[in-house]
Amino acid sequence: MGNAYAWWYPEIGGTVTAIDIGGPLSDLDDWPVPTVLGARSATGAHFSIQPLTDRMVRVSIERFDDHALYRSLKALEGHLLRGGSFALASDVGKAVAGFLVTSPARGDTSLVLGDQPWSTLAPTAALATSDEIVLETSQPEARSEIAVLSGVSGSTLTIAGVIHDLIEEPWVLVRHRGFFPALRLPIDGRRRQLLTTDRQVVHTFAAVFEVHPTAYGAFADLGSAHVIGDEETDGEWTIDDILELDTRGPEIDKSRSD
Repeated sequence: MGNAYAWWYPEIGGTVTAIDIGGPLSDLDDWPVPTVLGARSATGAHFSIQPLTDRMVRVSIERFDDHALYRSLKALEGHLLRGGSFALASDVGKAVAGFLVTSPARGDTSLVLGDQPWSTLAPTAALATSDEIVLETSQPEARSEIAVLSGVSGSTLTIAGVIHDLIEEPWVLVRHRGFFPALRLPIDGRRRQLLTTDRQVVHTFAAVFEVHPTAYGAFADLGSAHVIGDEETDGEWTIDDILELDTRGPEIDKSRSD
């Protein structure tokens, strides 16, 4: 891992707060957790429905003695415990995520990146040969696979071949394996301490987050708009605002009642 960063928006319509972790994360891992509902028909047959697939992400920064970092993470902790979202990259130089221009078929080796809503977070971030990327699709299956880049030419990425047939998917997100654009605490994790300290000398930040279940669909419908701060969003929308929207297409009603 490289130098990790986190980003969040403390205020509605405000500016982003970037947290420089100052080194690598101690741990970063993720796994899918499908929600399965079972029932029995009148004839006694069993069936199940999978309405959602959560992706859980374990993050830790262990035993650091940077007190300025502690204060920054303390503010982020309060935001997350209130239900807010944030973005996290294990390497700020690889904070890249975007939607493919065309959903690929099984075996396709060429992927073309289109809209990249998070590009303003780390403007110089870029993918390179040998980087690991993740392809992710829409709910409820939220399929995911990891690929290694064998070539990068502008917005065209080359891999050995897509495992799943994704041609019918409404969108496919490609992100660097260590970049998670929209994380939040699950509801049952919002009463737990994220940041602990040992005699105010060394500190540890550790939690299990979830990818916001509607995040990628919401951002896909934004078209070429960024998370915040360009003329398409008029600087009105934070990451949390966007993730509360219904996925209703690129035209967003910006009227506010607050």
